[in-house]
Amino acid sequence: MKSRIQAHDDRIKGVGLVTGGIFVLEGLAVVSFLSLYRISANGSVADSLLSIWGLMFIGALAGAAVLACIIGLTCYRQWRAGSKKCLLGLAMNVLVVGTMVLTAEVALRLAAVGDTAYDTKLGKYRLYPRQWDKVVATYKAVLAKAQLHPTYLVSDETLGWTVAPNRKSENGLYVSSAEGLRSAVQGVSLKDGARACRIALVGDSYTFGENVAFEDTWGSQLDHDLQERCQILNFGVIGYGIDQMYLRYLQDVRSWHPDMVIFAFINADLERAMGSYGFLLFPDGRFPFTKPRFVLKDDQLEVINRPLLSPHKTFASTSIHDLPFINYDVDYAPAEWDRPGWEFFNRSYIFRVLYTCLHPLDKLDRPETSTSETMRLNGALLLKVQQAIIDDGARPLIVLLPTEWDRLEGVDEKLGVKLLNSTHITHVDLTACMKPFAKTDLFNAQNTGGHYSIRGNREAANCLIEDVKLLMRP
Repeated sequence: MKSRIQAHDDRIKGVGLVTGGIFVLEGLAVVSFLSLYRISANGSVADSLLSIWGLMFIGALAGAAVLACIIGLTCYRQWRAGSKKCLLGLAMNVLVVGTMVLTAEVALRLAAVGDTAYDTKLGKYRLYPRQWDKVVATYKAVLAKAQLHPTYLVSDETLGWTVAPNRKSENGLYVSSAEGLRSAVQGVSLKDGARACRIALVGDSYTFGENVAFEDTWGSQLDHDLQERCQILNFGVIGYGIDQMYLRYLQDVRSWHPDMVIFAFINADLERAMGSYGFLLFPDGRFPFTKPRFVLKDDQLEVINRPLLSPHKTFASTSIHDLPFINYDVDYAPAEWDRPGWEFFNRSYIFRVLYTCLHPLDKLDRPETSTSETMRLNGALLLKVQQAIIDDGARPLIVLLPTEWDRLEGVDEKLGVKLLNSTHITHVDLTACMKPFAKTDLFNAQNTGGHYSIRGNREAANCLIEDVKLLMRP
């Protein structure tokens, strides 16, 4: 009796050892597989073998190979001895692992929120890799809708995108003039409203006045404060970077021969100048456009991606990695995106969770998008636009606008401040002037991108008015 119990215990112990060994083998296989997936994002597996991911791959693969040999040899000996421990262990492993995988996959799919290319989240964590086919499907639908219902922002072969002339936005809040400027009345010809002087505003959505009516923008408030002595023209465009503002001045502003140009930007506009694709800068479906990408060659500014790729050609690409000049986009991180040949695994939420948790998706350090290059390129752009305004006989007023994300604190740490100081460009920083006011007063409370509220636009105009008047003096 005792011997039979002992034999039974030995059999259970043997099965447990085999099952445990197979579990460890599977774990090592998963680690080696995830490491291989991670290093393949760098383009060449051979060049990545000495990285931390490459060493992890080699170590896990070697450990799996050794353990597989040990398990195989043990099972072979047991089979020769007439034992079925390995067969039982393998069956137990298949049953346990199969049940766990199926249960976990179903549970993760139920728990995940927002199954899109950008925002598949598990709790507060975004799951990677992002899936290019979902991006393509999203933007093809956007482009199809735009053909039926003309949009306020349209593609431009020089600027990337711009305000369409004589257009009304989908939300009804914005209208444009016959010339493609934000205006109070749709289709009005602003060239017919000349006054004693003319002031052009060049900037992004903060200058455009996103989420407020035209009369509540800081440009319109300036017009009121100046008692309509000058015609103020709003050339601001939602989503622009320093580079597009510069090109907007060259293409659309200088022909109006303004007496003064207020060139206003936020800190984020410096990083936008380091992008090539609008859908990466703003993953909200509004920007299916390619944007111009400047580089400095022998200290000369040059746009490298002309002619700009059309939206339809962009989303005809089979992979994001194949897009022209994608490595020049600061928001492109190869490790964040799926790759052809791995589609089956990318559909698994277990794989995505393991990849997200075990492999922090650090951006590759590319010299084209480094902080030093950001400073160098934007410095050249600001100096260039300032000189162009002066050469055209107008007076430049370079303005740095504070945002909600700046917290109205740490002024000296802001990239824009460092850039303006290092280039010795005469400028106005509104941060100190607007700092005494509560953020809830200056910025929209709703989830609207942190733009100025009606009060925020009013205070921005208050902070600017004296500098504008000073610059207007003969």
